[in-house]
Amino acid sequence: TGTSGGQPKLIPVTVGTYNQRAVYYFTLLGSLMNKQFGFGDIDKTGKRLQLLFAKTGSETTCGLKATTVLTNNNQSMFCQLLLGLIHRDEIVSVGSTFATVVLRAIKFLEQYYGELSSNIRKGRISDWVNDPGCRNIVTSIVKPNPKLADSIENLCGCKSWEGGILRKVWPKAKLVDAITTGVMSQYAETLEFYSGGLPLVSTGYICSEAICGINLVPLSKPFEIQFNAKPVDLVNVKPGHYYELLVTTYGERQNSILSIESDKISELDLLNEVNEAKTHLDPLGFILRWYTSHVDASSIPGHYVVFWELKAKEGNDNIVELDRTTMTECCSRMEESLDFIYRLYRKENAIAALEM
Repeated sequence: TGTSGGQPKLIPVTVGTYNQRAVYYFTLLGSLMNKQFGFGDIDKTGKRLQLLFAKTGSETTCGLKATTVLTNNNQSMFCQLLLGLIHRDEIVSVGSTFATVVLRAIKFLEQYYGELSSNIRKGRISDWVNDPGCRNIVTSIVKPNPKLADSIENLCGCKSWEGGILRKVWPKAKLVDAITTGVMSQYAETLEFYSGGLPLVSTGYICSEAICGINLVPLSKPFEIQFNAKPVDLVNVKPGHYYELLVTTYGERQNSILSIESDKISELDLLNEVNEAKTHLDPLGFILRWYTSHVDASSIPGHYVVFWELKAKEGNDNIVELDRTTMTECCSRMEESLDFIYRLYRKENAIAALEM
């Protein structure tokens, strides 16, 4: 898990507890979704396209295996989308863990739909997909289907994907299943653009440590959902209402000011990174007066934007304008100073380059 500290924390899991937790969660969730969307027997109704990614684990010093669920991998993404397109007339649900993953899948489809269509037309997978697990599974399923390939090329080749490319590519889909609450709410509007009116369903409230809850009103808008119990101070208690008395150190997540994925950048983190980067300004006769930052979620993947307000040092009449090279060096210095989780997501292209 990656938390506010910026370093992954290991959570011990046994096969028994994991299986028990997963079966219990998906049994409850399945019943709720069947009732809400009228799926009935999901195995007879259709298939779910659920984009999931994993990475080969490492070994801790005590000998236990350690692994993490990642949000992106090109070969895996290619194969999962290929299978989703092959079964496009059977797909009743499209989704992933987070809204950002679905959006990256849409961008991936935009870039690779021609190659995906070619694979379907020829009935063979591209040579660059060399992971044995991915390749063997897909090879056993993909068969030549020129008609389907033409249909996908025509749908994806249009000038604008406005009106919902997800609904066009998977016409029987009834929902987009992905977390769009909390940090992910900043991507809800973009996902609505591509979904074509399909409801965005945040099915659960999940953290690395546990499955905390299930959304009993799945058709709620992302901004309407509140999984946490809201504390009520004594001054706001109303006669005739029922309350649970709780002694707690309630505080929620602390100090996080920037977040795109599960990365969390605190105010102190940002200050340290700015201090590292501004050393490039001193030789040029500049001082940093102020800075601020925000998350730009308008592009896929999202990225951080940092604004600097600069001033010439007193008595420095020979000041030169900042060139692009210097600003690039400042950006690079800041990125190098960011924590492990951020650098991991940058490597996996789950976060785009810092903008200054």
